[in-house]
Formats: sequence, C-alpha cells, structure tokens
Amino acid sequence: MILYNHMAIFARVVMTGSFTRAAEQLSIPKSTVSQKVAQLESQLGVRLLQRTTRQLSLTEQGESFYQHCQNMLQSAEHAIEDAQGKQAEPSGKLKISAPVGFNMESLAVIISRYNQLYPRVSVEIVCSNGWCDLIKDGFDVALRAGPLQDSTLICRELRPIQRYLVASPDYLKRFGEPKSLQQLMEHQCIVSRYTPRWSFVAPQGSKVITPPKTIEANDLILIKQLALQGSGIAVVHDIMLSDEITTGQLQKILTGHPLEPRNLNLVYPSRELQSTNLKRFIDVAMAVYSLSP
Repeated sequence: MILYNHMAIFARVVMTGSFTRAAEQLSIPKSTVSQKVAQLESQLGVRLLQRTTRQLSLTEQGESFYQHCQNMLQSAEHAIEDAQGKQAEPSGKLKISAPVGFNMESLAVIISRYNQLYPRVSVEIVCSNGWCDLIKDGFDVALRAGPLQDSTLICRELRPIQRYLVASPDYLKRFGEPKSLQQLMEHQCIVSRYTPRWSFVAPQGSKVITPPKTIEANDLILIKQLALQGSGIAVVHDIMLSDEITTGQLQKILTGHPLEPRNLNLVYPSRELQSTNLKRFIDVAMAVYSLSP
C-alpha cells in the first residue's frame, strides 16, 4: 500500500530540487527524506528520480507521478479549507519576479488592485531579464513569456503575445527590405540573448533560423530603442508597442512569415505550496487580464 505522506515528501523534494532543502522545510532528517523516497520507488517498482552528485532530475515516470502527487495535495488542501469554512485573510509578504519593461501598465494595475484588496500584504517586485530560480531566490510567483522550461512549475496563461519583425524606415531606406527569410540572413539583426533563434510559422510546423547578430542585448526595451534608431531588424512583442507602428516609427516586415506566438504566463512553484497571498494574487491577475483588450 502506497503511503500518502511518502508522496508528499517526494513532491517536496521535486519542488525544492534537493533532499537537503526538502528536509529543512519539513523539519525532518535528510536521511528520512531519502529513505521515504527510496521506499516509495520500491513500492511502485519504478525509478522516479535520477540522482547525481550535483542535481536531481525526474524520470519520465517521475514527471507523471509528480503531477498526480500535486493533484492529491491540492485536493487535500481544498478539503481542509472546506472543513474550516474559511481562509485566513492575506497578510505577510508576496515576492514577484517580472521581466524589465514587460507590460508594466497592466502589472501596475494588478499590484494596485491587490494592495487595495489586501493591504496587510507587503509586495516586493523584482524586475530582471535574467533567469532566476523561484524557490532558491525566494519568489512566490513570476511573470514569464514563452514555453515553460521547468516541468515542476505551474503555469497559468494570462494572455497571448504576438511578435513582429520590425525595422525603422531609415534602416529600410539604407539597406532595403528583405522579402524572404533567406534575404533576412543578409541583414543587420538585433537579437535577444535569451532568444537567439527566431521561430516562424510554417505550413509543416515551424521554421527556425539563427539570425546574424549585429547587436545582442538582454533588455527588450533596449532592443526596441535600437530598432527605432535604425540599428537593424528586431523582434518586438505587441505588449511593448504603443504607437510606433501606427506613427510609422517602426515598420513590420516579412508579414507573410509570422513569428510563432507566445503567451504571457504566471509561473509559480507548486499548487501545494500556494499561500493565501499567492492564491488571491492569481485571482486578481487573471481578472485584470480578462478585461484587457
């Protein structure tokens, strides 16, 4: 018979990425954590984790089993809340990670509305385009664009993002407008460090190219400004554009080769670890974006 507390311990190991951190959070010896996970694998007859001296990773069976563990823990949490008949009023801290310059108007609306509803929560927002470990760096939630890199994280879609290839009229006057992806490879391109390859919608899936990097940057606002200054062709997201297209400051190019769309997502470590603060923040964020055009 599978012991449910073993499943909870296994889920905590996955969420923290470490036997040591799981033991610290559960206030039990590391040896006990290792023993319970080993017993669980023995009872199931499958290996759930690949262990090395540097890191842990889920096996294919482990990924599937982990999702079931999360569902079990969430159901248990809901049962407790229903039995209590209420939830505690949000208080304490909420730490949020967001990309620099990414739809800050909507983020400000979310934070302001959240603060009005739950004034006892102190909100910290850290804006950075660099990668961060949500658990290790102490974040409750993050706004992220694009596919989820970590299968142990939970992802909620806020809104779709359209991406466009753009250049300034001055650049196109000097270098001409590319009419094909092959011609694009001969142009000056401004490329994000985090997306060095550009993916286009194609009849049979997608077409991926690695554009020539005349300029590489890690800041999306800077990339847009460089395009405005005529430094090259760049990818910009619709949520970063105001009137640059309608006023003619930037011009869309290769519209017959659309870039693959992405989503703006809320990402957080676990349903099981959700605090009331985080649950209410998710509710507010989803409500704000459901009203956005």
